[in-house]
Amino acid sequence: MLSAAADTAVAVEALHATNAAYVNYGIPNPAMYRLIFMGDSEFMKAAFGNQDEDSAGMRAHGVLLSLAKRLQSDGVMKHATMVELGELIWMTLHGMVSLQITCVGLRLSPPEKLVRLSTEILTSSEIRAPRSLRNMQLDM
Repeated sequence: MLSAAADTAVAVEALHATNAAYVNYGIPNPAMYRLIFMGDSEFMKAAFGNQDEDSAGMRAHGVLLSLAKRLQSDGVMKHATMVELGELIWMTLHGMVSLQITCVGLRLSPPEKLVRLSTEILTSSEIRAPRSLRNMQLDM
């Protein structure tokens, strides 16, 4: 699913196709999505802690990293590392799907619009944090 979407020739189109594929899987399959991504943290550590390189999770992660590398080769978010950009893509999509399937009573924006907006935001060369925020640390 993700790898087919990410194989699109133009990197920005591949990002949009990947975003759409992720959302189009997660929202119609809430039980499976919750099981995979929203389970108990101890179960998640046991299930996903020691994955080999050929596991589905590692392959999906590799697709996102490869997509991030392609985007950066095209000039997108060159100030982030490839891993940071890959994680940002995943976290953006995860947030979208998680909120859509857990907040069913809220009137959230349509997923297809959010997918388009996230693609535009992630690939906009006009968005760059001010220098004062680039090294900001979170108090955790």
